Amino acid sequence: MTDRAEALRARLLATFRVEALEHLQTIATALAASNLEDLLRAMHTLKGAARSVGYTDFENACHRCETMLTTLIRSGAAASPAELQMLQEASDTLAGVIVGTLTPDRLAGVGAAAGEAPKHAAAAVELPRETPAPASVADTIRVEIDRRDNVVTLTEGLLSPKLASVEHVRLARGIADEVEHLRARAGIDLRDDLHSLEVRARQLVAVLRQDSRTLHTTVDDLYDEMRRVRMMPAASIFDAFPLMVRDLCRETGKEVDWQVVGAELEIDRKVLELVKDPLIHMVRNAVDHGIEMPNAREAMGKPRRGKIVVTVAPAEHGRISIEVSDDGRGFALDALRDAAVRSRVTSSDQVAALSDADVAELAFSAGVSTSPVITTISGHGRGLAIVRERIERVEGRISTRSEPQKGTVIRLEFPASIVTYRALLVDVHGRRFLLPLDSIERVFGVAQPVVTAGLAAGSLTHDERTLPFGSLGVMLGLPRVAAAETDYGNVRPCVVVRGGERVGVLLVDDVLGENEVVIKDLRPPLRRVRHVLTTGLLGTGELALVLRPADLLAAIHQRPDTQGPASTSANTRVLRVLVVDDSTTTRTMERNLFEAAGYAVRVAVDGADAWNIIQDEELDVVVSDVDMPRMNGFELTSRIRSEPRFAELPVVLVSALEGREDKEQGVRVGANAYVLKSGFNQANLLDIVRRLT
Repeated sequence: MTDRAEALRARLLATFRVEALEHLQTIATALAASNLEDLLRAMHTLKGAARSVGYTDFENACHRCETMLTTLIRSGAAASPAELQMLQEASDTLAGVIVGTLTPDRLAGVGAAAGEAPKHAAAAVELPRETPAPASVADTIRVEIDRRDNVVTLTEGLLSPKLASVEHVRLARGIADEVEHLRARAGIDLRDDLHSLEVRARQLVAVLRQDSRTLHTTVDDLYDEMRRVRMMPAASIFDAFPLMVRDLCRETGKEVDWQVVGAELEIDRKVLELVKDPLIHMVRNAVDHGIEMPNAREAMGKPRRGKIVVTVAPAEHGRISIEVSDDGRGFALDALRDAAVRSRVTSSDQVAALSDADVAELAFSAGVSTSPVITTISGHGRGLAIVRERIERVEGRISTRSEPQKGTVIRLEFPASIVTYRALLVDVHGRRFLLPLDSIERVFGVAQPVVTAGLAAGSLTHDERTLPFGSLGVMLGLPRVAAAETDYGNVRPCVVVRGGERVGVLLVDDVLGENEVVIKDLRPPLRRVRHVLTTGLLGTGELALVLRPADLLAAIHQRPDTQGPASTSANTRVLRVLVVDDSTTTRTMERNLFEAAGYAVRVAVDGADAWNIIQDEELDVVVSDVDMPRMNGFELTSRIRSEPRFAELPVVLVSALEGREDKEQGVRVGANAYVLKSGFNQANLLDIVRRLT
């Protein structure tokens, strides 16, 4: 065992020791009251705590006591004095081992029936010892997580007046400056009075400045201390991952070795909770999309078992990086291009013009999945999109490295702890917005004639770079107003923004400077608003929207012809779905599902019936079963694709046929998605249809 692993093991055992003493106190109280139910609960909890640190013999001793208590409770009879004495002796032995007055080998006799021999030797687990024992309890207290978080939240509440104090100093200084100007213009009889008022105003500024400094120091120190209370080893979120990887391997038929490096690094629990789901999505994607089947790996000269490694490490400026790497097939760029077109995220012409780096970015777009087969594991096209969204919420960044047949590395970088946020405050059409400071490359001025020409062309050349260019006000749908009067005169402020591999220029009306803001999460149902990341509380007490760079850049990278009138008119009419299934129950269920979502629905009893309807009526999507009489779903899809006028008509196959050859045939005949009935979910089916229409 490495020194690092030993240090972690020692910390876990020290934590267990404190917790065990508390449970043993509960056990002693329950024994004194002969309360077997409370005694059983406490013994069960103590057993679980021992299991979590791998203290097998202690766990087994608790289990034997638990078994005896369960038998007593089920019998309905009161415990005899002899039985209570046996439980008392067991409790004393457990306590003695914990405080170090008894050796671990004494655990073998705890809870054993009279004359029963120990089945195995005691494990060599050494608990940290302290003398006297009660000192460890005095040095450590256990606090409920909710109560601890409440204290941290109250501490965070002080951040707002801390930021406000800076604004108060600025206002007071402005008053003092104005009094000084008035004194310079006033008559002689008023100058002495105004001078006295100015002196007092300057004194107030000095006092407010000192109070602001004190408040900043106190609040920052208090918050730093409370933040440390909330810090936890990254390992705390990885406990369930080995089991998840094992289950995914069993379901997919793949073989994977799992490894975590640097899991002892401490991160704010709040941040850990936010990044846990993205990590789950990334690991699931690595198993399902990255790692190849064992036979395929052997054919390529790779080890039969794939490898997924998660590496947690410190990054610059107090940040943390987590890398998820696999030695699988890497990003399939051609498959991503096809998936983006199939999912209607972009057109064939647009995707053909994208660089490889931009194509890799498509993997993080909602709805894009290289797997046309929709299962309980993947294929919904939301996994990596959720990863980006969650990471951006904690002021994080995401980047990828991928090499065909060698593997993929996805790197997340985020603060170890976050409550305040550094952002650039801008004015757009008289409204204030915040842009994450990490996404800002630079701010520069552009002459109005150049702005006008750049907006017409959709691009702007600056420092020998030609970048996509757009008006932030137009993108946000704000009413068009004349440009705000600013100190720039005939020069308009522009902001260069980066998100992932994309860079663009945003036109704003004014740049108001850097700000430290307190983050306030959006409440349901506003969990995901286009262009909006979250909200920030300014020092003035105002709320400003924090904008999402990735959304803004996606908007200005779009070609203008995709925003034309045809697109608008298509969105205003009722979309039509054709449901094809020989089961009356399934047809009725799917019809109700789509009609409730606002679609107009036609139904067909089999492929032949559906083909007649498709030729005569305008449809937006076909949802079809596969196994049907006269013409099955594969034949129907093939016939649809054989007609040029139906080449773009989306087809979703919903089937109970789960064989590999069936899935491959569904893709081969041209289905946009192949949904397995075993993993069927109405919400998922509706989401797929929405993406395709």
